Amino acid sequence: MLYDRLGQDVTAEQMIVHATPQPTPEPAAEEVIPEGESTEAADTSANEEPEDIIAPDFEVIDKEGNPVKLSSFFGKPIVLNFWASWCGPCRAEMPNVVSLYEKYHKKGLEIVGISFDEDETAWKNAVKTMHMTWPQASELRSWDNIMTQKYSVTSIPYTILIDSNGTIIGQQLRGEELENTVKQYLE
Repeated sequence: MLYDRLGQDVTAEQMIVHATPQPTPEPAAEEVIPEGESTEAADTSANEEPEDIIAPDFEVIDKEGNPVKLSSFFGKPIVLNFWASWCGPCRAEMPNVVSLYEKYHKKGLEIVGISFDEDETAWKNAVKTMHMTWPQASELRSWDNIMTQKYSVTSIPYTILIDSNGTIIGQQLRGEELENTVKQYLE
């Protein structure tokens, strides 16, 4: 079962988002447009390669109260992992993310966790019990946060893979698909 932005159960069919290119200059549902750019910047004709989309920078507070800025991780591949302690599918996916971090962190991969929690204690307890040793940040505002605006996150768990130059190279990857994509990028 998935959760919508209000934390209510929804079926997978209700959450399916088509990410195929559209014939109009409107962005695809999962396309992230860098801050300050128009939707025309991301539009491509059938004969052109799509433009690289640079991950929008952000600054969110970590569990110790320190700022976490995405651009401070540029220079290495990054997985942005959007999740919440109350999200069952997020908790089910987390062992895959932990395994990914253990396998590839020494090879340069960084993971940045962004929680959609409101309850600080629940968030911190989940980080500890699920063995998430990578940077964790949250505005503690559930869906009313900057990430839903900057990255168009409409369901969780949600992952974005960013290359060492800050370019988004994958979205909504999970489990084996996420690991294979990271492994291929690092080779």
